[in-house]
Amino acid sequence: MLLFKTYRFDEIDEINPIVGKSNLYLTSQALAQSFRGPIPFEEKYRWQFARKILTFLSRCDWRMYTNESTELSISQKELIEVFGQKYTLYTNWLKDREVVTPVMKNGKAYDKEAGICKSWQFYKKYTQDTKSLVVFTETRGKRVVEFTKDKEYDPRLIETIRNVEINILDAIYAEREYCGLDTKRLHHRINSIFSLWDRRWISKGGKVDRIYHSLSGLSRVTREFLHLDGVRFNHVDVVNCQPLLLAALVKKNGLEVDIEYLQDCQDGEFYEKFLDLGYTRDEAKVQLYKNIFFGIKEDSGVAVRFQKLYPKTWMSINILREGLACRLQNLEAEIFVSITPSRSKGWWPLHDAIYFTDMRDREEIVERLVENFAVYDIRPTFK
Repeated sequence: MLLFKTYRFDEIDEINPIVGKSNLYLTSQALAQSFRGPIPFEEKYRWQFARKILTFLSRCDWRMYTNESTELSISQKELIEVFGQKYTLYTNWLKDREVVTPVMKNGKAYDKEAGICKSWQFYKKYTQDTKSLVVFTETRGKRVVEFTKDKEYDPRLIETIRNVEINILDAIYAEREYCGLDTKRLHHRINSIFSLWDRRWISKGGKVDRIYHSLSGLSRVTREFLHLDGVRFNHVDVVNCQPLLLAALVKKNGLEVDIEYLQDCQDGEFYEKFLDLGYTRDEAKVQLYKNIFFGIKEDSGVAVRFQKLYPKTWMSINILREGLACRLQNLEAEIFVSITPSRSKGWWPLHDAIYFTDMRDREEIVERLVENFAVYDIRPTFK
């Protein structure tokens, strides 16, 4: 007996009584139908097989969306983490259904000497297919949420990540209204919501001091619907934080920053300087992250404008360009990670913001952030 059902994504209004009460995934329509066909295990393991495949693909979908690439490096360690030692049975099943295939480089799929992970190319047949909802029924018993952490953290942070809940239908409808016709963005965001159902985690970044967790990949729209025992979260968010961190990094290394750059960042007007390139504010922010903060691309439109507006800062960041993204993230962690709300029952950090349940903590958080930025003679503003 199948322990899951499939629906078209546009049927979500019709099945809303079970949304939030069952484990859901959003995936390719063709793949959803394939779960009813042959699998490399006994019938009694069909539901486990399907869930492992969908868990793996939801992680890959998130990476493809954020990296803007359908080719990913996926290590053997990652495959074993999801599928176990028999991971080739799963990857071969996916290859046979034209979901993903290994990419050969220099005649090899994996180069041990060069330390290159196996690269996988996802087929358009999978990435561009109509989406289906795969809904697992509740017949397996009580919901179990797996929780993992790589080290000890503040107990309240652990309990928040472990126990935070979401008004899932409200979040889905809000995302649908926000994304409009951008179905790629919508599907990515909804899968991020579904991922909270049965797995929660906290870990420190591998190359940076950032703290990552189950809520890191949720959009600003979805975060509004999170709660802990019915209590919504407040947050302190630094306006133009990434540009301010860039200024702090330059100053920390004894280099020059344009007065105009600092003023625009501190006044919350930095991104607005790029809108006449044809971008909305959100689009300008994405372009600046891709072409400046996450790696300098001199020929991009925003980089050319940046150089013209802020020549001293441009020269400074080019001196620091090697590993710039990691440098910025480590400085961000230096400023934010040490701040722990004192009264809130629940709280969690989100890179350049802090979420908390007790509004009385706001003043203390703001004071600490002002102090931490003042080390670099920078005045942040908040929202």
